[in-house]
Amino acid sequence: MYAAQPLGDSMTDEGTMERRRCVVFDWGDTLMRDIPGCTGPMAEWPRVETMPGAAEVLAALHPSWTIALATNAGRSDDTQIRAALERGGIDRFIDQIYCARRVGHRKPAPEFFEYIVAHCGCAREQIMVVGDNFDKDIAGARAAGLHAVWVTDAADARDTDATRITHLRELPGALRALGSS
Repeated sequence: MYAAQPLGDSMTDEGTMERRRCVVFDWGDTLMRDIPGCTGPMAEWPRVETMPGAAEVLAALHPSWTIALATNAGRSDDTQIRAALERGGIDRFIDQIYCARRVGHRKPAPEFFEYIVAHCGCAREQIMVVGDNFDKDIAGARAAGLHAVWVTDAADARDTDATRITHLRELPGALRALGSS
């Protein structure tokens, strides 16, 4: 089992804090709702919805965290993902997008998460993955040595030591509890 190190900012040579932490959110059903019956790129759906609390949590975290999105979406490229995020009113908070179409691997492949580590500008121990799918988001991130928070209301005993929240609004508190304020 991987042992997580506390999250935190890093100091520059001048002694000032840098924003060197990254929260990587899953897209579908973590930040934006996958609407049953809608197919094709989310940007072209008749309507889009953010998950409850998503905008508030992103606004709260964005001043001190790099915010990224990680998705296996096969029907949307980065431009279409940005368009869907804009329709949902949360595009301004997303600093980076890691789409399986561009990365060349899908979650939970270790290569997907290693791509994030190599490109996000943060040390591995400064990256927090947040998602609703245990196998793809949480187990994949943890296997790559990353922190992870599982957004679930399911009574699932697969991993009793996984950090869990039932609602995105609980994320800032979970980050504080993990030592990352």
